[in-house]
Amino acid sequence: MNFKKILMAALAVSVLASAPLYAEDAAAEAGRVGRAATLGAPASRKAVRELLAMLGDPSAQVRAKVCQSLGMQNHDKAVQPLIAVLASDADARVRAAAAKALGQIQNKAATNQLSRALASDSDENVRAASAIALGRLLDGKAVFGPLAAALKDKSDTVRSAVATALGYEDGYAAGRLLTYLVLLDKNPDVRAAAANGLSMCCSNPNTRVDVNAGIGDPWYYWDPFWDPLPVESVEVKLGKLSDRGLDLVVKTLLYSLANDSDFRVRTAAAKGLSRTLSDAAVDPLMKVLASDPNPQVRAGAASALGHIGARRSIGALETARKDADADVQMEASFAIETILRQN
Repeated sequence: MNFKKILMAALAVSVLASAPLYAEDAAAEAGRVGRAATLGAPASRKAVRELLAMLGDPSAQVRAKVCQSLGMQNHDKAVQPLIAVLASDADARVRAAAAKALGQIQNKAATNQLSRALASDSDENVRAASAIALGRLLDGKAVFGPLAAALKDKSDTVRSAVATALGYEDGYAAGRLLTYLVLLDKNPDVRAAAANGLSMCCSNPNTRVDVNAGIGDPWYYWDPFWDPLPVESVEVKLGKLSDRGLDLVVKTLLYSLANDSDFRVRTAAAKGLSRTLSDAAVDPLMKVLASDPNPQVRAGAASALGHIGARRSIGALETARKDADADVQMEASFAIETILRQN
């Protein structure tokens, strides 16, 4: 037997000998992941203590599951340990899980570290999770600046997350930022997320918040240091705004509904208009219902008309019940039933 054959035989024996050890390690890791998962609920101080002890586990998969369960436990004792994980864990999956958990717990002590992670973490998923967590803190003064700065992030994933986060914040300032994203961002996924966020942060007062709340707060107004474009650049597309809040939202979404080249953005705009409950949206939505080439947009328009509840849209919805697409037919039928129940 030559040397090469002897070496290959030795390697084969080594692999076979170590295979049970690898299997044992994998099984042990899976067991720890499973244990961390079971500790997510019900809420228990004992479970929180055990989870915190598991944050030092050598397996990144286990640590990530521990962070997830700590978020579900929603206990303030987990905040500082999770902040430390977000700041220092070597694995991006674990840092992202820690950021998400901090957003679930909603303790404002996490603001600074989440802001740092959003600004400087090397992984786009960690930055995105940090953005959404900041939005969930609902602490406008503290989170608005970091979220605004992140609009310049080169990652589409991060900018989409920022759009979602701004949707959690109420008021005109967040609406201004989202308007720029809806109208000017080059990525359709970002524009769609911003359209949805815009309708959330500045929707009809009866369904969300007063769009002019906080008018005495200096953060309500635009900071020229990081303003990407003056308001006039928006008004070139939208026309003169008669009201600072809801008018901005409705005109922005109507513009996107009629002009955006991507069906996902037009669909998001239609759904967003349903939250505004604006009568000004009814006629444009009926036009889109009759003529948009994409069935998802037409279905979104039908659903929006049902939410707004204007009786004059019933004729257009009756016509849409004969649409070639089954989803459009269904949404039109639901919309008609909704309007008739409301009136």
